[in-house]
Amino acid sequence: MKKIALCILTVCFLTYGALAQNEKTKDKNEDFQSYNQDKKISHFIGFQANELIRQLFSFGNTIETGNPFLLKYSLRFNKSNIEITSGLGYRTGSTNENSGTFITSQSDLFFRLGAAKKYDIGKRFEAGIGIDGLLVNNNNSSENTIINTNINFTDSSYSSTSNKIKTFGAGPQFTFAFYITPRVKLGTELTAYFTYSENNFDNLVERKQSFNGNVNIDKIEDSGTSFSTEFDITMPISLFLSVKF
Repeated sequence: MKKIALCILTVCFLTYGALAQNEKTKDKNEDFQSYNQDKKISHFIGFQANELIRQLFSFGNTIETGNPFLLKYSLRFNKSNIEITSGLGYRTGSTNENSGTFITSQSDLFFRLGAAKKYDIGKRFEAGIGIDGLLVNNNNSSENTIINTNINFTDSSYSSTSNKIKTFGAGPQFTFAFYITPRVKLGTELTAYFTYSENNFDNLVERKQSFNGNVNIDKIEDSGTSFSTEFDITMPISLFLSVKF
């Protein structure tokens, strides 16, 4: 894992170096945030770097950041320091236990879009405040099969659950960043989102009993929609490494 992380970091800095060669030499005293201010707009592409930093410097166990956004993109209007911001995250996973009798699957998609204002607070430091709109789509399902057999008796049960959750929300975003170079910065963020969720669920439990050729089947089905609201604060634990173009 350390080799993979080191390769990713090396590619990032090689990309930065190649792009920097095409730029004119800048005054050494120029503020880092004002780099390329002759352009009307700048682009920032970043990724959540906690795992990469942990692998490179062996900080021990992974700390759960609670921030689902893995990639960030911002378009900045250099004259006003106003940005159009976006974030994207995706998680997926599955389990297969007891020789396939218990199966679960999960997929989560996170997207946000907003606007922010950035402020220079020194040669290398930058703070920002903005507002985001949020969209989340969660899909979770599970299946469980249990079979007990005897000479003249069979008892089997099957259960399944399915939850499809759509979440909409909005709230403020606060950011803080340090410019490692004029085109590379390391930052963090704090968000506070108000959300509304709609959960469409479908549950099934079926039991089949067979004794001397007599079969009895019991089935229970439950489906519907539930609604919930939540206020969620994500603390500034996640670190984002961003490159400016």
